Amino acid sequence: MHFPVRLRWLVSFALTPGLGAFLLSSLLSSSPALAEERATLQEAHYLVFTIEGEEVRLASAQRVQLDAPLEPRPAAEVELAAAETEAVTGNSVVVRLESAAGEVLYRDIAEIPRWIRGEFHGREVRLGVNAIEPHLIEAEVRAFVVRVPMLSSAKRLVVTGARQTVFELSQLTALESALESALETTPRPIARAFTVGPAGQPANRLDLLVLGDGYTADQEDLFNADVRRIGDQFFNLSPYAEYRSFVNLHGLFTPSRESGADHPPYVSGCGGSNCCSDPAAQSDPRAGTFVSTAFDSTFCVGGIQRLLVANVTKALTAAAAVPNWDRVLMIVNDPVYGGSGGTIPVSSLHEQGIDILRHEYGHSFTRLADEYDSAYPGFPDCSDRSGSPCEANVTDETARNLVKWNPWIDASTPVPTPRGSNSLGLFEGARYRTYGMYRPRNTQCLMHFLGMPFDEVCRQEYVRQLYRGGWGQPGAGIDLIEPGSESPRPGTVTAKVGAGTRLAVDLLKPGQGSVGVTWLVDGVPAPSATGNAFTFVPPSAGTYRVELRVEDKTPFVHPDAAEGLLGTSREWTLKATSSGNAPCVASATRLCIDRAAGDRRFQVDVNYQTARDSGAAHAVPLTSLGVDRGGLFWFFAPDNPEMLVKVLDGCGVNQRFWVFYAAGTDAGLTVTVTDTATGESKVYRNPQGQAAPPVQDTSALPCDG
Repeated sequence: MHFPVRLRWLVSFALTPGLGAFLLSSLLSSSPALAEERATLQEAHYLVFTIEGEEVRLASAQRVQLDAPLEPRPAAEVELAAAETEAVTGNSVVVRLESAAGEVLYRDIAEIPRWIRGEFHGREVRLGVNAIEPHLIEAEVRAFVVRVPMLSSAKRLVVTGARQTVFELSQLTALESALESALETTPRPIARAFTVGPAGQPANRLDLLVLGDGYTADQEDLFNADVRRIGDQFFNLSPYAEYRSFVNLHGLFTPSRESGADHPPYVSGCGGSNCCSDPAAQSDPRAGTFVSTAFDSTFCVGGIQRLLVANVTKALTAAAAVPNWDRVLMIVNDPVYGGSGGTIPVSSLHEQGIDILRHEYGHSFTRLADEYDSAYPGFPDCSDRSGSPCEANVTDETARNLVKWNPWIDASTPVPTPRGSNSLGLFEGARYRTYGMYRPRNTQCLMHFLGMPFDEVCRQEYVRQLYRGGWGQPGAGIDLIEPGSESPRPGTVTAKVGAGTRLAVDLLKPGQGSVGVTWLVDGVPAPSATGNAFTFVPPSAGTYRVELRVEDKTPFVHPDAAEGLLGTSREWTLKATSSGNAPCVASATRLCIDRAAGDRRFQVDVNYQTARDSGAAHAVPLTSLGVDRGGLFWFFAPDNPEMLVKVLDGCGVNQRFWVFYAAGTDAGLTVTVTDTATGESKVYRNPQGQAAPPVQDTSALPCDG
């Protein structure tokens, strides 16, 4: 179906500024990882393209700021992903950002589903349950998003699909500048986002964005309530429920002029978009209603009354307001039953619409196949015997030991499996073929019948996909150890014989099941160390290798199918010495700052001088979660602090410890920061009578090793 491309100018939210904007606010943070987190923010081009036939067009371009840097994917990985995509989702394009000399600066792949899917609660009873009423339509115009880093050396963007299309970077920046100029001279349209429940760092979560269509400006509260309600329903199904903590759920309110969606009236033999030839339209209570909405949602696409479709180009353009999204869903403020699948799963507010979203998300995120056998001529073939491998939940393989879900099949279950069996096995009929293609269960799977749970194979693939990655920006899967939470950063750490060195991380855990945590010293598990922190006391001088291994022990993934996806690790090298300076000893005029809890590694002394007085400043430590990250100093009265000092662990960024301080005084200052582990000091001075400038020294002291 062809939609006219009309750009909807939206404001992308301004995220936290980069490292160059680090001022006093960074000093007040209690997290030593904040500096590194801010340093990883990356400006990017958010580009929406359309494909009609073989022609690729640029529909919109916006500048956004992502929460993690975009890393180029290796050429071999992109080629493999492109081959797999052809059978699973339809089409893909390879995107390259090149310099003037043709050097590839960035490479990625964008999937472009070819199909608009209509899969509804059916009226026909098959195998004792209501079969899905399926429809599959090839989209005339398809849209996709590309996010590429803003690099000064980039000259052109090359998009390669059925044919190659080259876009000069000047085209992108001109369109982005036009957007910024428009926003400066016209009122900014409403585009408000919110997050449902607690959110984790986008780089280590699946960010699911819900858009709404047919909500007017005075229905924002209704939209927000619908997102929360539908989110609760969506995640009230295994395995979505157990892995809810792995998902950030966002809503983005975009107002429409009018409520609802278009309902073309029934006209026998109708061939246009203003009427509907499906006899089911005769019972549509809103037949003949046409409304103006943000994303042009309409029923009866392709002559199928329940097929509710939105303008994907407009929707993806709007989604730039939450640029870190990984997948998008849409709800339409209309009570009539309908929905669709494809690039963006869509559903009305009908009570059965949640099954549509869950099923279509099984296609768009988990990359599952339909398990029913209704034929669709022209749908690409797959084969686990030869050619393009099939999706995880279907196969043409009948040899028991070669069936990819064989570990789940009981030894007493025959293969192939008779349809009357309730066991997991190998049932003939799947992926639009009655014969020669097989599914894991007879009826008990949502990819076969709406209203059903996911079977073991589909459930397993969802979990594997979460850990496998390849679905987000920059594309890595979920890590059970929160990136950036490690204290100290993995690498070389100085330790003292007989003194404890605390190593700690933050862990991400599923809502159910268990996570195995093992700390090892030189390859030997440490007794009773099973939590997120471990204090190691070196017994003698030498070098020790401390490793943390974390693994999801979920029963949802068979051990034979884990493929190393469920585990992660970190490693530190501890260099223990029996000599050296003693840790800092705090006093009324000496501040001790920790690298790890209680190690009192950094010593800070401040001396001041005025026209009438001089001496050592008084120290007041600031403690957060048992760790002294910095402190205040006062000169004349305890209720009048003159300066704040902080030491940050920048070893994971540039192999240096960073000293930041801010002072509200024109007194003469001598600030001495000493690393007691190495004996090295850094001295900062400010002459009397001059306002002390803030210090942001990111190369103050060398890290260990």
